[in-house]
Amino acid sequence: MAIHAKTIEYAFQSSNAELASGGQLLFPAITLYIPETVSRTFRSVILQVYARDTVTTPTTMTAPYLGIKLGAAALDNYLLANPPANSGESQSYMLQRDVTAYFAANFGAGGNQTCQASFTCTGPSTINIGAKLIITYECEDAATRIRTARIPLDSGLSVLTETLTEIGTDQIPALNGFIPEAGKVIRRAWFELWYNENTTGPTNDAKLGMQVDTEAEHQTGIHESSLASSCFGLYLWDQTAAAWVASGGASTHKFKLRSTAITAGSTFNHVGILLCVTYEYDHANSNAVLNSVVLPMMPFGMVCGQVGPKDADFVEYWVEEPGEITQEQSGVLVLFSQTSSVYPTLSLGNGSERQYLDGNLAFCGGSSFTHRADAGAAGGLAWTLARGRNEFWWRMRLNSLANQPSMFGGLLFLNYRSGKHADGDGVHNKSTAWFVSESYYSFVRILGPQQWVNLPEDAYFLNAFGFLLAHLATALNVYVYDLAVESLVGEIGGGNSNFRPQGMIGGWTDAENGFYPACVPIQQWAPSDWRRWTGDPETRRMNVEASRRLRVSTAVGGTQALMFWVTHHSITFEVAGEVRGSKGGTVALKVYQRRAEGDERHVLSGSRVGNGPFSFTWYDDTEPVSVRMYEDAEHHGASKEGVVV
Repeated sequence: MAIHAKTIEYAFQSSNAELASGGQLLFPAITLYIPETVSRTFRSVILQVYARDTVTTPTTMTAPYLGIKLGAAALDNYLLANPPANSGESQSYMLQRDVTAYFAANFGAGGNQTCQASFTCTGPSTINIGAKLIITYECEDAATRIRTARIPLDSGLSVLTETLTEIGTDQIPALNGFIPEAGKVIRRAWFELWYNENTTGPTNDAKLGMQVDTEAEHQTGIHESSLASSCFGLYLWDQTAAAWVASGGASTHKFKLRSTAITAGSTFNHVGILLCVTYEYDHANSNAVLNSVVLPMMPFGMVCGQVGPKDADFVEYWVEEPGEITQEQSGVLVLFSQTSSVYPTLSLGNGSERQYLDGNLAFCGGSSFTHRADAGAAGGLAWTLARGRNEFWWRMRLNSLANQPSMFGGLLFLNYRSGKHADGDGVHNKSTAWFVSESYYSFVRILGPQQWVNLPEDAYFLNAFGFLLAHLATALNVYVYDLAVESLVGEIGGGNSNFRPQGMIGGWTDAENGFYPACVPIQQWAPSDWRRWTGDPETRRMNVEASRRLRVSTAVGGTQALMFWVTHHSITFEVAGEVRGSKGGTVALKVYQRRAEGDERHVLSGSRVGNGPFSFTWYDDTEPVSVRMYEDAEHHGASKEGVVV
């Protein structure tokens, strides 16, 4: 049986009880289901904890502990060094640690295990404390498998009122139809609410209220406003036992939000909304498959005034799964920073624009919203998904150059249905998450050497990859994050401790501490430093699986945590033919792919001696390829051009 890597997620319900300084929150136990047990190896398990303080006087966090417990094993409590200082405001936090070794030692050989997480810190009292596990493992294919689908909902366009109001129209999809696999069993379902507080003064304490259909309203804990601070954070709302999930999700549902108290405005702006569902399914009896991937993106062509046509830069994504391709509910979680309200206007692909209005007093962290791309989106269908090469792009328009946002980036959550490959859905496109660094305060930090990524397939095609940076604190209005990776001997610019820049993120803030997430996507086509597929003829490109160092540098101190998203498939096709007319020497073979008229790409290289057959492994059957052969000036030629069949 083949071995493949995959990533699933499990979330703990955010706690609404205030946790005093020095107290410990031990989350109620949940059950982690991982039914693939043969040759299972945990490769990267990340524990993330989110919290918001409740202080009325500025207080610096010290001694944050993140704990993990599996089954009867002892709680493993880990101290994160150098937490961020407080800059005089309220503060929200995202803290991260690596628990891979603990999982390897304590999960056991079975298909499930109970789990608890814990959080402790001294200094501020905290509230709205949530935790999430991002579990990457490899295993042999199994009849029963598990997947996490991430389903974005459109955000509202402005501030919330005190009345529970539906966001969009029937945005929660009917899960029975959304999930096409046979024998599905939902093991965990939750909403991720990426909130932006709009705190207009010190007497505007409020809770974020949320509701599905007419079920009971759920409210967060208090968002303390004494320090007039507009924090950014993440709240997790568990829905596993909710009636609409337990009933099987046979129909669409309404999602509603409100702020429980409003003084001169709303306490929350355009909240980003993501529905996450981790479910088991019967792979053997499934004919259709849901492919759910995560693609780091950045917008191109951010301008003031009118938006022109698509820029030359975009994200490419190759669909190679068989059968009919149907895009399901998809969209982008947009992340950015600002010093004053900028009212960004966004369009995805060919979709129409939507302008997001907000207001804040002191920006203590980033901002966000979710913007759908599918046919049911408020902005309409952004692009038509098809087999082969697809291009995704987005444009941001500003109504003023005086107040510019920064750190624009985000994650595209792409969901589409396909047939099942003859080798099973393990070869389909999938996104895997990899731990890079825990939360740690520094200005310039060199990590490693370490291997971030470990893909078990012998042949694979990298569709997209990039870093996700979670930064806490900033002391200046202007800041820059610079990510660079070590180039090894034999690679582009390798040796002598050379570091290759991978992305620079510039930002403007209110000079307030807070949670500022950012994306650094890496383009896989030229110019690219990275090896794009097994057999890439540009052998000096960097190997994403190699052990190497990473340098994170910034002009402002902060607590940084890093992870790496990789999307790849291992669907392969054969490019085969025969050399004829050779004089018996070494014949160089080069495979070219024609993407458009006048646009040919050299994709594979090889050789053979004299006449006879040749064969290459390639990763697409939609765009024509040809093979060119060269032995000497008198003995050379080319094959016919055509798609792989």
